[in-house]
Amino acid sequence: MKKLALVIMSMLLILASVAQATIWATSNREGELYNFDDNGRLQFVVRGLNNPSRVTLDPNTGNVMVLVSDNKELLVVTPSGAIPVHVGPDSMYNPDLTWPLDVTSDSESNMWIADADSIIKLDKFGSVIFKITGIESVKFPSDIEYSASDDTIVVIGRNELGKYNTHGKLVYRITGFNSPKDLAIQASSGIIAVADTYNSVVKLFSSQGSLLHTLNAGVRLPSAVAFNNNGEVWIVNTLNRKIMRFDQYGKHLGDDIINSEIGVPTEVYVDSTSNDLVIIDKEQLWHITPEGKVRLTLSFDQPVNDVALDFGARSSFVPTQMPAPILSDVPYKDIRSEAAPVQRKEAIAAQDVITEQPSVPTKTVAVAVSSEEDEETQNEVKQLRQQVADQRETMNDLLAQQKTEKKPGDSKDNSEIIAVLVVTFLILLILAFLGGMMLRKKKQE
Repeated sequence: MKKLALVIMSMLLILASVAQATIWATSNREGELYNFDDNGRLQFVVRGLNNPSRVTLDPNTGNVMVLVSDNKELLVVTPSGAIPVHVGPDSMYNPDLTWPLDVTSDSESNMWIADADSIIKLDKFGSVIFKITGIESVKFPSDIEYSASDDTIVVIGRNELGKYNTHGKLVYRITGFNSPKDLAIQASSGIIAVADTYNSVVKLFSSQGSLLHTLNAGVRLPSAVAFNNNGEVWIVNTLNRKIMRFDQYGKHLGDDIINSEIGVPTEVYVDSTSNDLVIIDKEQLWHITPEGKVRLTLSFDQPVNDVALDFGARSSFVPTQMPAPILSDVPYKDIRSEAAPVQRKEAIAAQDVITEQPSVPTKTVAVAVSSEEDEETQNEVKQLRQQVADQRETMNDLLAQQKTEKKPGDSKDNSEIIAVLVVTFLILLILAFLGGMMLRKKKQE
């Protein structure tokens, strides 16, 4: 009985984890980020975003990275609705984004941004690690993906593709594209598929950059590509609104999906847990089984800009209860202000662990104060020495005058004057000696 109970509990946990699959969507019209469960029920919404452009899942954590191009911002949002990281002009970290178009994460949850003419790597807190610019950067990067097979970053721009290692070194560059819209990377082999839109072709490259296949049979203005579990390639044809499938050798399989209900497909994904095809058509999300059965999963009731899917609930967020899905009433700015101190505390703690050194400002102030004290002491000693030299010169002048103008009866007065001068000279000499000792002591300290 105990074993049976354990089996039942394990099955329930598995079912609960599947129920936690997450659908993320951004809306330009409303300026919001939505979080749905796998049944299409709204769990929460983040408001107040100004034209959110892209949303990308970090499979290591289940968090998503949201780009707000108009504001030059990047936000990290957890499956529970918190915003632990906010990067932009009004945040603790500002990478000086120009026009960010896409973002991805590597195996360590570092974030990579395709931004205008540069590629920027941030750590998990949002601090800049480095920027790839100039001739090493892809021109006008629009899509960026992480290749888990060889731990590299692949970027496509207006006319080229570039592959980089995680230290930012260019591995190779491929040219000859015409405004490609999308790229996909097969997880096991690292094969790269590029939707070369205005050349009306999809090109497959090996992980080393060799051209494997050119998929052009019936392809017209491809806008999205995806690999399924069998290594086959799904292509969204924009011109004739159909979805095509090619095998891993580049052969068109001929079972194109032309469904008037789907409308104009814009994005394509493959659920690795079921091998289902997932299609986005601006306002709806569809599932298509390998047998060809079409199911409407979610209707957004408004145009969406981008969608990210967490298949199989790979997120690290596990709720203690299963509350009824509700629309969050917490405004976006309040969420961000609550999250900022947490981010700042974590970032400072991580920095202290790495450096374990006193802060630079304190050291700089200490040096400045010490330098001022030394300079003041030196000035005092210089003044004392100058006074001793002046007194010595005055005494020598008086003695010379006494020799030349010596008169009877003045010997007593002259002796008193000389005695006073000698005493004064000795006092000044002692003061100069003490000042020099103080200066040497301070230098030793």
